[in-house]
Amino acid sequence: MKFQQAIQCRFSIILFLAAIFCAAPAIYAAPGDLDLTFGNAGVALTPIGRNETRALAAVVQPDDKIVAAGRTYNGSNWDIALVRYNANGTLDASFGSGGAVITTYLTNGTNSDEEAYAVALQPDGKIIVGGYVIKVYSYSGARRYYAVVRYNANGTLDASFGSGGKVFTEVSYPGYQSANSTCYSIVVQPDGKIVAVGTTNFTAGIGPGHALVRYNSDGSLDTSFGSGGKTFSVIGSQYFSYAYAAALQSSGEIIIGGTSFYDNSYQKYDFSAARINPNGGYLDSVTTTHFYDAANDYAYAVAVQPDDKIVLAGNTIYIGSPVSYSDYALSRYNADGSLDPSFGNLGKVKTNLGATTGVGNDDIAYGVTLQRDDKIVAAGYSVIGTTYDFSLARYNSNGSLDLTFGKSGIVTTAIGSSNDVIYSVKTQSDGKIIAVGTSYIGSRYQFAVARYQN
Repeated sequence: MKFQQAIQCRFSIILFLAAIFCAAPAIYAAPGDLDLTFGNAGVALTPIGRNETRALAAVVQPDDKIVAAGRTYNGSNWDIALVRYNANGTLDASFGSGGAVITTYLTNGTNSDEEAYAVALQPDGKIIVGGYVIKVYSYSGARRYYAVVRYNANGTLDASFGSGGKVFTEVSYPGYQSANSTCYSIVVQPDGKIVAVGTTNFTAGIGPGHALVRYNSDGSLDTSFGSGGKTFSVIGSQYFSYAYAAALQSSGEIIIGGTSFYDNSYQKYDFSAARINPNGGYLDSVTTTHFYDAANDYAYAVAVQPDDKIVLAGNTIYIGSPVSYSDYALSRYNADGSLDPSFGNLGKVKTNLGATTGVGNDDIAYGVTLQRDDKIVAAGYSVIGTTYDFSLARYNSNGSLDLTFGKSGIVTTAIGSSNDVIYSVKTQSDGKIIAVGTSYIGSRYQFAVARYQN
């Protein structure tokens, strides 16, 4: 009897120790650590087509599946590429061909160049992708149009949208035949209308400026918006305004984040945020921000908080001698566009990731996301030595670094041999952080998705 009790006791101890060992990764995982249960040790890599593939935008579905959009090279042209991952980082075999979809526009009987810079979800699960397509004309040469594509939830083209699922739109300022227009962001309004936001040339030799196009749910132009479905704007006195990101306020106002060149004493680029009235498509208000005098400031991402405050993220490039360098830069505005003095230094935050981690001097944020606890995650890349690595910084709601995340608020991850760049950052329903971008591995660029602990 005693022998049996001893065996049972020993067996119980073994089970207890085994349970602790198995649970150890979860117990000791800290915020900012790679989630080793995702993909292959925290990272999912996907090569598509030839040796050049880049994921430039992403969205997380309500079921936590991840859709990444970008481009791939077919040997002679760029094509739009989409990949969908299951919540755990494996390829979703129910989407496209083994989880991937490649889309090309055929124009004049030949292949065209096209890339995707934006992706959004409709409430019915359909996927909207935005970017550009280049058409070549014998009389005017190559011209770049907005490209908008809609896919069914399984990755097939939605034949009820545009022509076989595709729409291309010449987005040119009235009186000027544009040769260069690109959609960088897509927002889906509550009424199902689709707004493509980007940049187009304005007049010969001067440009570009903001260009918005609104489509009905079937892909036709919504002529009630702006002029025939299009609206244009320039911020500042110079025709150099870039619209890189867009989001909606609770009122339906469209917020555009980007960069504008101002004809002021600094002669530099500044962060810019513009608000567009959703009914008439006209420019409602504008704000610009520069971080310090000898700097160019570029905003690439925007997020709108539940209280309608606006967060822009990008970088500020200090131009000095003997050294110039780039830091993460964030600004937060009240709902009316005024700088929010409760955030950082009177509404602005600059972060030199190398100052905390000992890495390089160049840091750029291409994405930003808001967490449910009001913390803010910015993501992009940092130069470490001669290579680019994934980098993320997490901020408290007041703009201070969240010291519980990574190393004093900062995380860097080397994935490939070089050129690891995050272009989009999102969160899943459990708060875990999804970073989507590109990594150079084995002599080729690949889609790269990493998941970090919250």
